Amino acid sequence: MTNQQDPAKLKCINCDSILDVPDDKKRLHCIHCGTQQEVGKNDKGEPVLCHIVSKELKWEEYKLHIELYKSYFDLGLRANVLFYLLTGGILTFYFSNCKNNEYINKNNEYIKYSLLLPILASGILGITFIIGAISWIRIRNKAINVLKADLGVAQPPDVRFLNWFLMIAGLIFLLVGVCMAFLFFGGTTICK
Repeated sequence: MTNQQDPAKLKCINCDSILDVPDDKKRLHCIHCGTQQEVGKNDKGEPVLCHIVSKELKWEEYKLHIELYKSYFDLGLRANVLFYLLTGGILTFYFSNCKNNEYINKNNEYIKYSLLLPILASGILGITFIIGAISWIRIRNKAINVLKADLGVAQPPDVRFLNWFLMIAGLIFLLVGVCMAFLFFGGTTICK
């Protein structure tokens, strides 16, 4: 369904009133409902009326992306703190008890299973953070930079830091996981 009735007369996209559209007009307001509309062309090259995204909506979208940046950074920081507290506690338990037979059998075999939770958590968090960093590049390029240009923001906040933070934290998570996997599979020589 097109909004076209006559090349010079088109239906308002909001109230269906008939509007006279001069050939040189790119935008117009409906005199009946006040909706701002843009004059575009359909596939056949005929004029049609389209919605215009207002500057207020673009500002709201820009603010939403900045709030998303803050939330991602806060969540990433909290995940880091929680992971390293958990890992530090488990590694303290591991190293303080791997030579002590109080919790385990003769050959200290069972103490290594305490490392499974941090190994699993480091793998999941590492992959999640790296995927988040890659996704943030797309969000930054397609949304924030386009909106910044559309709104004429001269000095926007630098949101590239989140990308670096997520990528570096993800790689460190994976490195910690590899080190703990070494302890799990080959760490019996350390405990003897």
